[in-house]
Formats: sequence, C-alpha cells, structure tokens
Amino acid sequence: IETAPTSSIAIQVNVGGEFWQRRDYNIISNNRATHEAIFAGHHEGRAYVLVLADGVDTFAQDYGVDFAPALTSFRFNS
Repeated sequence: IETAPTSSIAIQVNVGGEFWQRRDYNIISNNRATHEAIFAGHHEGRAYVLVLADGVDTFAQDYGVDFAPALTSFRFNS
C-alpha cells in the first residue's frame, strides 16, 4: 500500500457545527488508486473520524454531488 498526502497541511472545516481537521490522501493498493478525505474532530469530549473515499479520477465530481450535501446535512444528536 502506498499513501501520499495531497497537501502538506490539514485544513480546518466546519461540519455539523463543529470544527474538524481535514487531510486528503491518494492511496494505491492492489493497482487501484483511491482518494480519501479524512476529517478528525471532537464533540462533547469524544473524538470522531469521518472518511470519504472514492476513485482518484472521480472524487472531485462525486464530492460535489454526494459528499458535500452529506456533510452539509450532518448533525450530532446531543
């Protein structure tokens, strides 16, 4: 498995009313390239991780169609 971050720093994003650190990676395993966006955050003292994964060639388009709306509607039930 080969893993390569797509940027040198994490960016801060707001998802579900909380701030998360986002890092993106390209991963090659078994001759298949996958792009993963990994969100790490805390809510009420607990750690959470969201992982969005798709093909390298389709991630950007699918992010706009599927992932961004899902992140916009995400809410913690407290």
